[in-house]
Amino acid sequence: MKNIFLILIFTVIFSSESRAQNSDYPEEYSDYDNSSGYAEPEPSVYAKPKPARYSGGPDRKKPLFQYPKSNEKDYHTLSLTISPFHLLMPVFELTMEIKLSEKLGAAIICGGGSVTVKEGTYDETEVGVFEFGSQLKYYLSGNFTKGFHLGIEFMYIVADTEVDEASATGTGLSLGLFGGYKYTFDNGITLEAQAGYQKYLIRAEASDGVNTASEEQSSDSFLFNLNAGFSF
Repeated sequence: MKNIFLILIFTVIFSSESRAQNSDYPEEYSDYDNSSGYAEPEPSVYAKPKPARYSGGPDRKKPLFQYPKSNEKDYHTLSLTISPFHLLMPVFELTMEIKLSEKLGAAIICGGGSVTVKEGTYDETEVGVFEFGSQLKYYLSGNFTKGFHLGIEFMYIVADTEVDEASATGTGLSLGLFGGYKYTFDNGITLEAQAGYQKYLIRAEASDGVNTASEEQSSDSFLFNLNAGFSF
């Protein structure tokens, strides 16, 4: 009874496959007479064997080589960095970069402090400095987390000082193009270096309460930024 039950199970399992293959039985069994009541031979005996699959081999549905996605580990959306060089003046400059897309970032730059200017051998003048600017960056390789990028920078700087009864104020505008590289470690520490070319316009005005003088100057210079901070 147990053997008959197993034969019935095998018959149900392989019946659909046998019909799809247009009968897997040899011709000598096509006129098989089952009038005697004996069970038919197990279909599995005459079924076409399936090709064996090597389980240890690579999955053929997947390519043998696949380029890594550019957004791999790109989970940062904000970077806050400062300029160590500006701290030597000392001027505190903070850059906040926001991720707009996988390849695009926008940064806001602001800073302030004072710079000591020497006049002659002993005279020193403290000049207050305030700066505000922005950057737009496109990542050629990698992504917001790390990669090479090209960008454009706009800066506005104001400097003023007072000596005795005289005062002086200077303003500057600069527009530059740069290339750089940004790298963010797994713990979020971020390093960034940029170099390029900038064009700037400076206007200065001085007054002693009686006389006033002003001067404008435009020129170009090398652009270099080195920042360190943290990404979130």
